[in-house]
Amino acid sequence: MANIILGNSRTDTIDPLLIRRAAGQECYNLSFGGASLPEIAGAFWYGEKLTRLKEVCIGVNLNIYNAYYSRNLLAEPLRVMDNPLLYLTERKVGECLLLLLSGGKDTSSEPGMSREEFWKYQLEVSGRRSFAQYAYPEKYYAQLEEIGRHCKSKKFGSCS
Repeated sequence: MANIILGNSRTDTIDPLLIRRAAGQECYNLSFGGASLPEIAGAFWYGEKLTRLKEVCIGVNLNIYNAYYSRNLLAEPLRVMDNPLLYLTERKVGECLLLLLSGGKDTSSEPGMSREEFWKYQLEVSGRRSFAQYAYPEKYYAQLEEIGRHCKSKKFGSCS
């Protein structure tokens, strides 16, 4: 049985070693930067499929509790994991293979600007974009409720 934490980069700062020391139980932090509610829900259901969960904690931040924050970069990898033959036709896998064969460097996670420019952009552009449009995430709320009902039916703890 596993105790897991799910969420975005803010939840990723929770140290599982502190939980182990305080609660005496092993815990895994499966949070990842930029996670959206659809990605968090997908990670929960995939984890539930792989192992018996005992405790689940889901961190939901204000900036992701928005119907407009709908990105789901986890859907395709989960689809490929369910059907390994799809790995051969996955576009990103082909791009990485070409990059490796050509000896190139993956720069996709580099911001392409100086540290000062990056933070100015984060404060002036990304911050406004995060909160410029807002709609109550009824669909995502329903997904979180479904996860909560599932946790209760399986009689394992959850917090959200």
